[in-house]
Amino acid sequence: MFANDISYAFLYDRKDTFLYKLDPRIKLFYVVIATLAVFFARDPIVAATILLLQVIVASLGGLLRKIASLVKGLIPFLLIIMVFNTILVYLTSFMIDFDALTYTFYMMIVRIFTALVAFTILMSTTSPQEIMQALVKMKISYVYAYPLVITFRFIPIIFTEMKNIYDAQRSRGLELEKGNIIEKSRKLIPIIIPSIVCALFRAKDLAEAMESRSFGALPKRTFYKQLRIKKLDILFLASTSLAEIACFILASLPFLGF
Repeated sequence: MFANDISYAFLYDRKDTFLYKLDPRIKLFYVVIATLAVFFARDPIVAATILLLQVIVASLGGLLRKIASLVKGLIPFLLIIMVFNTILVYLTSFMIDFDALTYTFYMMIVRIFTALVAFTILMSTTSPQEIMQALVKMKISYVYAYPLVITFRFIPIIFTEMKNIYDAQRSRGLELEKGNIIEKSRKLIPIIIPSIVCALFRAKDLAEAMESRSFGALPKRTFYKQLRIKKLDILFLASTSLAEIACFILASLPFLGF
């Protein structure tokens, strides 16, 4: 199921690779730089090269299986988006420019995967405590940083609950694989509604637990382990940034007359 694939990609599990040893602030900057680079890219080769760079970084950090799981889980969503966009273009102009549509779909897929691969590198190699500490070190109040981190961490939990509800409904005789698209969409209601209810109950329990511990009572928060940027962090950020800058320079060489 796609929910299981996506939740596995975002799940944090500790390993002994260099990505886990990086400062979380460096990984946050890395995600921002990679996302901006691919969205500013207009050349298909440059965009594909930036995506390839993220995959290489993930493979060096031992995350190739998670990237494959992410791709597998996102394929249904991308197909739905492509079909919807094609129908929308046809209904608005009554004609389809296949070259422009192919370019649009290609850049959309490359940009989405680049941003999500970089985000997966961050989320699957950084604990919630490290992410919150990094945001606090960046002068963001922990009162706002903690809910943001919890929101991201709720993604794999919600997908896991959706999988459990999906298996429970199938055991009760719900046949999701049969019927046309409309019938399959209607059969998703017994899965979506319980998932939303479970998420609301979980959020309520979390809010009560935070309130019972006087969350937000103090303006500042201290941490037992302090973050420090090391030589490995600087080397990683500099090398990945230079590689993405090189992609833009190489793409512009034909226009410079080389």
